Amino acid sequence: MKILIICTTFRPDTAIAAKRPFMFAKYLTELGHSVTVIWSGQISKSIDKTFNADSFKFKVISYTGGISLPTKKLSKRSLMFLPLPLSNLIFKIVHAVKIPLIVYKANKGKIRHFEMIKKVVDGFEPKSFDIVFSTYGGLANVLAGKYAKEKLGCKWVQDFRDRIVQPGNRSWLWNIAFSKTEKHAYNEADVITAVSDDLFNGTKYPKGKRKTIYNGYNRILDTGNTPIRRERDFSICYTGSIQGERLNSVKQLFEELKDMANEKLIDLSRLKINFVGQEGAEFKKIAAQYGLEKTIINHGYLDLEATTNVQKGSDLFLVLSENTKKYQGILTGKFYEGIRCGMPILSVIYGNMPNSELYRLNETYHYGFCYETCRSDRSNSFRKFFLPLYQSKVKHGKIDFPLSQELRDKFEYKHLTEELETIFRNLISENSAR
Repeated sequence: MKILIICTTFRPDTAIAAKRPFMFAKYLTELGHSVTVIWSGQISKSIDKTFNADSFKFKVISYTGGISLPTKKLSKRSLMFLPLPLSNLIFKIVHAVKIPLIVYKANKGKIRHFEMIKKVVDGFEPKSFDIVFSTYGGLANVLAGKYAKEKLGCKWVQDFRDRIVQPGNRSWLWNIAFSKTEKHAYNEADVITAVSDDLFNGTKYPKGKRKTIYNGYNRILDTGNTPIRRERDFSICYTGSIQGERLNSVKQLFEELKDMANEKLIDLSRLKINFVGQEGAEFKKIAAQYGLEKTIINHGYLDLEATTNVQKGSDLFLVLSENTKKYQGILTGKFYEGIRCGMPILSVIYGNMPNSELYRLNETYHYGFCYETCRSDRSNSFRKFFLPLYQSKVKHGKIDFPLSQELRDKFEYKHLTEELETIFRNLISENSAR
């Protein structure tokens, strides 16, 4: 098959959004398909200096004509000297004031970027592709997917890493302004792929054309030195941010740990919590509210290899997320990192909706434990999971909780790409049969 991928971020950008389209391009090529990628050329995070474009046999086109580094913007991290609740409040106020400008710039950028992508697409011959796969984020990509379908006479798969309309996470003005873009894309694309089963919960969109292709991990890129584990100390690892509802999730975990310590079920001198990220100082301040500050090891910001070593040197991998009536299907990239590292995963889900997708995935694959804050039996269930692991490590120096091969295979990008390939083949077969 001849496949065109349209995305905003791509390698060598180290941003998490660049991973999904890159992995699909890599493995589709290895499966024998001809792949061309159109991306913005704009680096949103940083350049991976180890990346070698010549080692991959697919074509990559920057529609801006080159690669540009990100402009420095005010971020929450620039106010990390303030307590997290105060910095969150400041940014909420700033964001609320700027919402009309944000929407205006997003719409203007959508049109400008779409015109640049159109010029690239116009350079292709009709029928030169069988499939166009456009992925959101990036409003222009949605318009470009439909344009490529019509211009090149191919099938169109629209991929959603997130919804464009996000009740509760986006302003009402944004949702009103771009709801037609989402609806039009959903209705016009031949197939919709989404990163979770629940992403479009609460909408009236037809389920028949929607397929779930999860995010994943790449086992081949799993490199790093053999980690040194702390002898007979039980360690939890979290790498990432504690912004938004994740802050409530981590507070709930601290409450549980404090209660077990007060009941003499755990010894805090034998508990270590490894934190990797730029919010370590604030993380420790929050832990202090629960008497847990001495358990925190603040590693600060680390590169990929060093982060992996910290993760593998821990005993329990922590994932923080949310699940509310307004917004569901949030599977953070940390979940897949936990699978890659092969250790038991503790998901803490804040929100008012039980039976989250992470909860259901644990019911199927038994990756560890999913703690939903809205469940009345959460504390007892959590202790039944946590205490045997803790006691095993403290008494015997190790835990025995291997992740199933079924889980590891399911979320490896090579397997996920095969699922995507099947969707592409079925679309082309349907077209040929008509």
